[in-house]
Amino acid sequence: SAAKRRVVFLGTPAVAARSLELLLDASAQGGGGGFEVAAVVSQPPARSGRKMKLTASPVQTLAEARGIELLTPASAKEEAFLARLDELQPDLCITAA
Repeated sequence: SAAKRRVVFLGTPAVAARSLELLLDASAQGGGGGFEVAAVVSQPPARSGRKMKLTASPVQTLAEARGIELLTPASAKEEAFLARLDELQPDLCITAA
């Protein structure tokens, strides 16, 4: 059988986390002809609430719960981030916002 296509998912808010959850479930069931979510990209934790605590995004929380590699660059131009994306060699990047 053909190798699974590698997907990198990019998103931060709750609606993106729901999209990621659906993708992960489809991947686990062999949907879409066979693919794997190789990594997830989300914004770094942001300060929120009255106490301005650092809070992980819904996408980050889901990725960590599912054990998927998480990238949280401060900028999409970061050399280390771009190098890691190159190493992952994704067949497809999916963005949900």
